[in-house]
Amino acid sequence: MTADFLAESKIALDWPDASAGRAEQAGPGGVKLLLNLLAFGADALPRGGKLQVFISKQCGRHYVAITAEGTNARIDPEALAAMAPMAAMDSLQPRTIQAYFAASLAADLDARLTNDGALGRVTIEALLPAVVDR
Repeated sequence: MTADFLAESKIALDWPDASAGRAEQAGPGGVKLLLNLLAFGADALPRGGKLQVFISKQCGRHYVAITAEGTNARIDPEALAAMAPMAAMDSLQPRTIQAYFAASLAADLDARLTNDGALGRVTIEALLPAVVDR
């Protein structure tokens, strides 16, 4: 599904098989957040590049990292503002809604969402709560 989403863009997806197998273990909310972070990461690559997915389990929780690498890779300052806990709905724009939605999903899941940027590289990370097997 994600590969289809990116098929007509200048963005390559690097999603190792080991991480793909762990994605479904993050529960339905975790998968929604992961897919949203991928779309958010794609927004950070205005000139194309590479999106890399990393998923691991740490102390019973799932750690998800999306790294966007490419020319001018960055998170728009308005998107960062949309990630704030008290972001105003009326200030959202089409290019900031993905960031707002990612932050909202993370809050609903009690997940910690962080980001780090360097020249040409952005990493968006989430630490999801443990999923109880039924």
